[in-house]
Amino acid sequence: MEAAWLTLPEALNLDLTSARHSFRLCPVRRLNLAGKGSMASGLLDPEFLIGASLADGRFKVVARIGAGSMAIVYRAFDHRLETDVVVKVPKKQKLEDPGLRERFKRESRLLVQLQHPHIVRILDIGLHSNVPYVVMQYLSGGCLLDKMVGRNGQPGPVNIQSLRDWVQPVAKALDYAHQEKVVHRDVKPANIMFDHAGNAFLGDFGLTKIMNGDPSEEVADETAAGFVVGTPNFVAPEIVLGKDYDGRADQYSLAITIYNAIIGQPPMLGKSPSATMVNQTRRVLPLLSEIRKAVPEATAAAVARALQKKPEDRFASCIEFADAAIAGLTASTNSDSSTSTALKTSPVKSGGGNDSTARSKSAATGSRRRSLDSIPLLSVGEAILTGKVSRVKKNGDFDCPNCRKELRLSEKHAGKTGRCVQCQTRLRIAKNLATLTTIPQKAAGDLSYADSSSSGANSADDLILGEKVFGIKLSRRSLFILGIVLLIVVIGTVTLFLNRLQKVDLEKREQELQHRFQNFEQQ
Repeated sequence: MEAAWLTLPEALNLDLTSARHSFRLCPVRRLNLAGKGSMASGLLDPEFLIGASLADGRFKVVARIGAGSMAIVYRAFDHRLETDVVVKVPKKQKLEDPGLRERFKRESRLLVQLQHPHIVRILDIGLHSNVPYVVMQYLSGGCLLDKMVGRNGQPGPVNIQSLRDWVQPVAKALDYAHQEKVVHRDVKPANIMFDHAGNAFLGDFGLTKIMNGDPSEEVADETAAGFVVGTPNFVAPEIVLGKDYDGRADQYSLAITIYNAIIGQPPMLGKSPSATMVNQTRRVLPLLSEIRKAVPEATAAAVARALQKKPEDRFASCIEFADAAIAGLTASTNSDSSTSTALKTSPVKSGGGNDSTARSKSAATGSRRRSLDSIPLLSVGEAILTGKVSRVKKNGDFDCPNCRKELRLSEKHAGKTGRCVQCQTRLRIAKNLATLTTIPQKAAGDLSYADSSSSGANSADDLILGEKVFGIKLSRRSLFILGIVLLIVVIGTVTLFLNRLQKVDLEKREQELQHRFQNFEQQ
């Protein structure tokens, strides 16, 4: 890279008469990409665009907001509309892609025409000193990832009811784009944004395809070598595997985004981006209602369906998925309201003691619900990342997630924990008997709040999951002893049977000899 001091009209075309902003003069760098088969040498470095005028002076770059894996984000001022806007430019390594400009020209017109109430508007697209840029609507409410950050500066779970604010609007935006033959491919918390009033918008439509291209356009070995198909934590399995995909890939990413928001961290995270993408194709996540009690089972079931590895097993559309997820929240809220109304209208006996007791129980219940809804889920996240899940088979049985031994469960096992009779792995049984999840040793103690039945009479030590003999659960040792006893009985029975046969044969032979002897005497 070569650095040089350039004249302001040549490099930045600064308008020093602007009364709204003042700028600090700084060196402007140009990239030396000669010999790399990319854009022409003398390309403006996208890292240094502060103060630049774009689109014949309409947009003035004011400040740098941040940067992602593909692009750098700036805040600019639109002199025509007199409002702030966002400008995105590719990072330096993306500018070295020889196909970037061609994709940019091909996709830009479609992106500008993609208009929806919940899609971030693209105001302009162009080139500045041979660097492509995209100008978008500025939203002051931040993104979903910002809303997940707690007071300690670390990401954490969101309030369950906050899903109502953005899930359905984002789903409608995705379905609209799918009707226009556009697949987002990068739905994630950082791309779900809000305005000052809290309205949700989906951003970065088409930018993944502009920056990276489409897998179908790449050579197979090049794709495998380093092609990035989206954010590994949220990409759909069919995209990872290089299969044909459609809008249901975005539905999967939306479901992963919901899961991430509820537990406070990416559920498919691996030790490396490659490991994370492998997890997308193989790992089956536990139901959200098993991890966080505040999540209604209907909502958890909707998310689980949208997370199916096969696209045909998911919902037909994103809004169908969103409606099912939010309907679960509504049903849960109505149930809580009915219970609350019943408590308020139920007769209470006279006497201050009973009234005080009722108020204390109500306060305790409310406190417990709030604590379950706001509890940090880092330890639960560890259980998700390391736990294995087995789903119910057609005959109603389960395979142990660890040793694959067939286990038969009944309704009395619902919501409890136990151990596999063969491998002694600790297992958590879903309340609806749909899944069987392993509980890692390091997280077993942390999960006590999520499953109150794991103590006392229903502890894992008291519940052995395995074969039943004459309706009685038997441990591995008991089965071994019983097997030896049965073997001895069988051997004894066979021996007696053989002895009986031998005795019958001897008696028969004796009778024959007697008969021959009598015949001999008569002769």
